[in-house]
Amino acid sequence: MRKMRFWLISIVISVKIFVSRIRGTIDVNLSELEYLAARLDPLECRRLFVALHYTTYDLPEDLAAAERKVDEEVPCLRHLLHWNSYPAEGRGKTHAAIVHRLRQLNRNDLADWLGRTAFKQLGKDLDNAITLSFGELAEEEMETSTSFITTEPVTWIPEEDPWLAIDTVLIAIVLGLLGTLFILIVAIIIHAVKGNKN
Repeated sequence: MRKMRFWLISIVISVKIFVSRIRGTIDVNLSELEYLAARLDPLECRRLFVALHYTTYDLPEDLAAAERKVDEEVPCLRHLLHWNSYPAEGRGKTHAAIVHRLRQLNRNDLADWLGRTAFKQLGKDLDNAITLSFGELAEEEMETSTSFITTEPVTWIPEEDPWLAIDTVLIAIVLGLLGTLFILIVAIIIHAVKGNKN
């Protein structure tokens, strides 16, 4: 009887997963829920399931009473899928709700894992979106730049070097004259200062 019930529940979950599209939390997928269900013992899973239904920041005092109302025969994954797929519960929320409750239940290891995994997946999704967007932009630019092809090849004329040897000589002469002028001005000022002292 118990084995038949297990198979029936497995079939129902499989049909629910593969036939009907489950829309749940924004950034938690089925494999992540399976991972959590496999690592939570039945008591922890029921506590998490009950805690996820509360909208308050802190866990309520009557958590144990609410936990006793949860059917012990239902597998953990089914509880998590139920919470994840209903609008008044997990649908539309992020992994932060699950992480918060896991931390309150002292399962920091699972909370850390879920946070890392969700952000890693979000990073991949963002990278793919950017790559696709810029890939399309690059294709548009290629089309734009190749649409102006001329029939004759462009010939590049090397620019003449505007600086000649005579320019160097003339700059050297100008700098020499400026230096001489500066020295003469300083000498005149010194001579005038000495003449005023006498």
